[in-house]
Amino acid sequence: MEKKSLEKRLKELGDSIELLEEALQKVSSGNKNHFKIISSQLRALICSGGRSLNPLLINLAREKNIPLYCYGPSVRISDIDEYTVLKISSFFIGLVPFSPASQKYELKDWIQTPFVRLGSEIYTPNEVIRFAAEKDGGVHYDNELPGKLLKLRGIVYSGQFRSIEERLLIQAAQATTEFKKIIFSS
Repeated sequence: MEKKSLEKRLKELGDSIELLEEALQKVSSGNKNHFKIISSQLRALICSGGRSLNPLLINLAREKNIPLYCYGPSVRISDIDEYTVLKISSFFIGLVPFSPASQKYELKDWIQTPFVRLGSEIYTPNEVIRFAAEKDGGVHYDNELPGKLLKLRGIVYSGQFRSIEERLLIQAAQATTEFKKIIFSS
């Protein structure tokens, strides 16, 4: 097998970010079908796990020795008992702190950090993005959806009509489009 050139992979990153930007516009106009594009592109760019996931954005940043810093909630899931439904702020990721309690992460660490617990279920951004992409049409369709995903989808922010999953996908996509600028300017 021949390794793709850096130029080729940067072109792929640019194309993927363009798809994300277009999908974000469609979602903001009310077309929820474009969450499939958002989840599939995020899976390809920032998710890890298994032998077939090779996160393009994170790998390019590592190759170019560029740390991709972001801010997320500073929640210690281990401190919350299993009977607590954790509803954290409506912000999950940003390139600037969104509250005094925001914690700085490298993107590769943020994606694996638990951000919500519902009963005995603990969720990471990596897991939620992969659920959306791998189970519900971003990459392929499964005949059944896992109960863990359905439980998460059942929680909607009052007045905003977006689930935790949708908010995470939107914010992760927005942050990812900003990371493109960092990669291409270095």
